[in-house]
Amino acid sequence: MGKIYGVGVGPGNKDYLTLKAVEVLKRVDYIFVPRNKGKNMAMDAVIDFVDREKIYYLEYPMKEMTKEAYINNAALISNLLAGDKSGAFITIGDPMFYSTVMNTFSLLDKSIEVEYVSGIPSFVYAAAAAKVPLALKGEGLMVLDHLPEKFIDGVDNYAILKTNNLTEESLDFVEKSGFSYSYIEKGSLEEEILLEDRGEILKRKAYMSLLLLRRKK
Repeated sequence: MGKIYGVGVGPGNKDYLTLKAVEVLKRVDYIFVPRNKGKNMAMDAVIDFVDREKIYYLEYPMKEMTKEAYINNAALISNLLAGDKSGAFITIGDPMFYSTVMNTFSLLDKSIEVEYVSGIPSFVYAAAAAKVPLALKGEGLMVLDHLPEKFIDGVDNYAILKTNNLTEESLDFVEKSGFSYSYIEKGSLEEEILLEDRGEILKRKAYMSLLLLRRKK
């Protein structure tokens, strides 16, 4: 029986790989890498720890990804792992959180055994970098990939991912709703930027960015 691991490689810097992730990546027969346009952060994070001959790229044009494309990628993986072969599908952050891993693994041949290796999500790293708690005892936390239309009573903390389209109106809404905020771009990488100044934040348009919101007491 073949086996595949969904391996979270953390926020992007190799220093945040777990020992478990490195051990799995060194042991498997194949390392599946989603190929998208531009820089591949997941591959960059693990490249120093893997045998490059094991790397197998799969096409994931994220803005154009279709159900058929997921099916085709799952079939390729299933065929390669037939018998007793093993593989690791790497993803930035954690495989169980906003990742392509779950969509792909749900379509694998039922004979393939599946295991997940947790990674550090970007918002967890960002909280440590900004020295902003994600939640204190008794507080609520919500993680979204967009600003909500309304903030929920009792939820004191929000992590808003992919904040490349912030506007004056967006931050007006956050401020009037009683939240302070920190902006983190390309967290853990050499290009990391941490901002709290409204004007500077509005100049940024990076996809790999997020806002941490904390309700003012």
